[in-house]
Amino acid sequence: MSLFEMLKKEKILLDGAMGSILISKGMKMEDVPELWNIKRKEDIIQIHQDYIDAGADLVLTNTFGGSPMKLSEKGLENIAEIISSAVYNARKASEIVVGDIGPTGKFLAPMGKITEEELFVTFQLQAKYLIDAGVDVILIETMYDLREALAAVNAVRSLNIQIPVMATMTFDKKKRGFFTIMGDKPEKCYEELEKAGADIVGANCTLDSDDMLELAKISRTLTSLPLLFQANAGQPEMLDGKVHYAQTPDHYAKNMISILEYADIIGGCCGTTPAHIRKIREMMK
Repeated sequence: MSLFEMLKKEKILLDGAMGSILISKGMKMEDVPELWNIKRKEDIIQIHQDYIDAGADLVLTNTFGGSPMKLSEKGLENIAEIISSAVYNARKASEIVVGDIGPTGKFLAPMGKITEEELFVTFQLQAKYLIDAGVDVILIETMYDLREALAAVNAVRSLNIQIPVMATMTFDKKKRGFFTIMGDKPEKCYEELEKAGADIVGANCTLDSDDMLELAKISRTLTSLPLLFQANAGQPEMLDGKVHYAQTPDHYAKNMISILEYADIIGGCCGTTPAHIRKIREMMK
């Protein structure tokens, strides 16, 4: 069953965080998460399986930082192998696999020197490896600059006009409303992403589930496209030398269920675990 076929029948629940789970399993600051697809394959497969067992409908590949631009800076050249391994690992647990594309971490002018053409090239190659490996959907997420998000959507669409493309921005809550760090408003983001070829739009990261609920209400008035939201389980705090997220599965799930009044797809971002996804699934039933 395709993503669009699923959406006609029901609301969809994605998985939760990957990075914070890897940290709990021993990943160090200097480690490359995507290398775990090869070196710690069984751990990655188990994380995917844990989310499916908790009630997720589909999972994201461990390729958030998998752009050639980002991985090559780590001295890695076997990028196709890394990405194909990520897709294989996700497929071991999930019938439908979402190819995950995150930001490069670079800034366009005037804050940085990277160009939109360079972004397009690196995203096109990442998307090619994902599509060649057999992903069913592409998710472009955690984008803080609309121009970078558009480069990613355009890159995917230059390769494939049929594969479902989801694109989510990262917003901060200000006194005047919600904005990316580059000053992009939700209404502008959704409009431009749709024009570029995104099928589903929304937001993820930075906001906890309380603030994401507020954004979801506003967003439903701004676009006719299906909406996707993945909130953080609170803001990260250091406790006993470890990163902690304060929102419990109960608190988090209650808000995410409320978000489903406005959204078509929900999932978890930083700090969420299979316990958070399991609680959402219980409430969805």
